[in-house]
Amino acid sequence: MMKTFIIALLWQMATPSAATPKAFISGAELLRLCESAASSNFSRATDCLGYISGLSDTHEAFVDLNTFKPQWCWPAEGVSNRQMAIVVKDYLEYNAALLDKSAALLASIAFFEAYPCSGR
Repeated sequence: MMKTFIIALLWQMATPSAATPKAFISGAELLRLCESAASSNFSRATDCLGYISGLSDTHEAFVDLNTFKPQWCWPAEGVSNRQMAIVVKDYLEYNAALLDKSAALLASIAFFEAYPCSGR
């Protein structure tokens, strides 16, 4: 199931479409930002943390609106912005060949893999 989700997301990103806007930032840029967050370099860390928080909040909003089912589920004890940034940074470092893809796509996949919903 997870492979199908990831393949579908990557296929959607790879398929050209005149109506699809270019991603705001790439995976490579998000990696640079999140490396700063992981090492507490304030100057760029806030960009990573803001991006990650925005992605998380957007996901939660669409779930709350019943637009789609949760793609990842946070642990009951919660997760900090820094923990989310480290998960994304680690995923991006491990999947360097994908860094030209959308940061939102790659961060979503990182969360999908790190925080699976039970019963998926």
